[in-house]
Amino acid sequence: MKTRNKIFSAKRLRQVLNDLKRRPEDAARELKISNKKIMNILKGKDELKISLVKRMLKIWPVTLNNFINFKFFNDKDPEIIIFNEKSSKKTSRLMQRKGRDYYEYRDTAMSRNAPFRPEWIRVLQIVDNNNPKNPKVVWNKGHLLHQFTYFVGNINFYYFENKIKKVKTMKTGDTMYISPYVPHSFTSRDNDRNFIIALTYLDKITNDVQDNLGNLSIKNSMSTIFNENSNNDIIKRYTNNSFLNFEEIIKGYKTKNFKKNSIFHFSKKLSDKLNINLRDILGTENTKKVIISTQSKSRIWFYPTKKKKILKIRELAYSKY
Repeated sequence: MKTRNKIFSAKRLRQVLNDLKRRPEDAARELKISNKKIMNILKGKDELKISLVKRMLKIWPVTLNNFINFKFFNDKDPEIIIFNEKSSKKTSRLMQRKGRDYYEYRDTAMSRNAPFRPEWIRVLQIVDNNNPKNPKVVWNKGHLLHQFTYFVGNINFYYFENKIKKVKTMKTGDTMYISPYVPHSFTSRDNDRNFIIALTYLDKITNDVQDNLGNLSIKNSMSTIFNENSNNDIIKRYTNNSFLNFEEIIKGYKTKNFKKNSIFHFSKKLSDKLNINLRDILGTENTKKVIISTQSKSRIWFYPTKKKKILKIRELAYSKY
């Protein structure tokens, strides 16, 4: 049996034994199997079966992922993936909201090894006004994914901003970005073939991070989260982790010259005192959770130069966050 076809990896098992400081004979004794059996598994002659993995999970401080053969699930995709309209139509499915057809979803070109999940979505609900409180609009609660959206046709984009329902009338070429957990919805202003391309993707809260947070209680999870937009919260976290007090931090720093020194200069001194990268305490800029870019106001330029016009570039919605 080829290594690629095995769910559990012998190499990963060897790594686990090394991490746990166990020789093969030590593992065999604890697992109640023969030395020959464990050696055959490590050499790839015998398959590492789920029954034995379950036994390891019960007696050793390991997780299932420690044994997974990543090649079993992650065969290399082609460098170029083309997904034509005919194939896309075969994936069509209607999504209902409150008992009525609201969206038609279709798959687009995707790679199992890429973080992006683009979908073609036709907007089926038609409205006759632009009231954000229109009862025909069915809102979601937002989702963990970031979302970039490209609009084709006459579509209303509904979103929450500062707990207020808002709507923006979009047309072909307009784009928007929303950060995770922003409630939103879409409707059509006419019966034309209005659709969007919704590109969703994960950022820092990967599945591994979710798994780790899942092992904590809600209270403990919340206590590990701090406002990365606040320099005070960031500095407080690092000083507590280092068991430093304010007097120790400012030792050797001329506070009377603080006004003459820039925030950058003080942050550099602080990062040296905490033995961390400067970027770790600078925080991030406060950024809007919803960013809308209309085609009429989007920036346009030529690449590589105006004189040598190979490409015409039109900027779409984006976020520094």
